[in-house]
Amino acid sequence: LTCPLCQFSAPAFVHLSNTLKISWNSACPNCNSRSRHRGLTFLYREYLQNSRRRRILHFAPELVLEIEIRKYTQHRYYTTDFQMSNVDFPREDIQDLSFDDSSFDLILSNHVLEHVRDDQQAVAELARILSSGGTAIITVPGDWRRKQTKTFSHLNHNGHYRDYGTDILDMFREHFCSVKRKNLYNYSGRIHGIKKLEYAFVCEK
Repeated sequence: LTCPLCQFSAPAFVHLSNTLKISWNSACPNCNSRSRHRGLTFLYREYLQNSRRRRILHFAPELVLEIEIRKYTQHRYYTTDFQMSNVDFPREDIQDLSFDDSSFDLILSNHVLEHVRDDQQAVAELARILSSGGTAIITVPGDWRRKQTKTFSHLNHNGHYRDYGTDILDMFREHFCSVKRKNLYNYSGRIHGIKKLEYAFVCEK
């Protein structure tokens, strides 16, 4: 396996688990990137390379992805989070954002919505601050062989309110004019330790 973020190679990556499942070859032993980070690297590059200047907002930025994104200096890149202090816009609640309408051309939200009580309102806010013709790239944990989203009565599952099913597409379609489901495994997943059903949702306004 080879990590596309740090170029570290090994016969296997670190296996991780929680109360729901085991994630095989999940964490890169060198940079700690996960399957979704390694897959998103390729998808982000498609939107960042050789493109016009974009205003980018990254929610809960992971350092491994932030380092990659900052390589593309033609863009204006901003970070935000409700709890993190070392971001450009701290204390921003994704359910009630302070930004003006159409403030950003590219929004990155990676495993955030499952931590939010009102994900419908959060998605509405993402659509509101996205410019016309802009793109939101969103990932969430889920079982993409299951239609219905599973909700939890407590937050013992890594602070998650829910584990998504394919019905999340219905929610996205209420707020965006185009929604595509991208299987990140197609970016040479076997070589880079990307799960076979590692999906990103590409939502365009």
